Amino acid sequence: MVRAAALCALVLLVAGVAGCGEEEGVADGASVTAYVEQPLCDKGAYVAVVQNESGDGIGLKFVCLPSARGAGLSQGVGGGRQVDLATAGANARRATEDATAVVYIAPDDPGVGRFTHPILEAAGIGWLTAETRREAIGRLSKLLFEADMSSLRADVREALGQS
Repeated sequence: MVRAAALCALVLLVAGVAGCGEEEGVADGASVTAYVEQPLCDKGAYVAVVQNESGDGIGLKFVCLPSARGAGLSQGVGGGRQVDLATAGANARRATEDATAVVYIAPDDPGVGRFTHPILEAAGIGWLTAETRREAIGRLSKLLFEADMSSLRADVREALGQS
């Protein structure tokens, strides 16, 4: 839990710098959301406030989703845990139903991505894949640092090469 809090603090520090000097952008007190699939996120959800030098702040909410790898109706090749299509679709749809969603973060898994990416793309939400939580938070930090706070969703997709 301490490690997750430290990584979250890093994201907040970097994201706070991203908003510095902007005349327009995400409104003070607004909230944006990152949907994160297991095992890259602890169970539950958590929120933090990002502030820039002028004191404007936005909330950055992380919503943890169950893994789309497991038992149930599945499709896959070979042994091991297969893609749970119901969970993969439900996870992606949950993000698309949230107007504050700016990114979907999941383990690097082409089997799952094959089902989630088209759903996310149709809603204009970018996806970020990573092998570890540290890698995911690092990449999200960089994306937020480079993003124009007035159009976070579009800038994240563009930075990920998905626009």
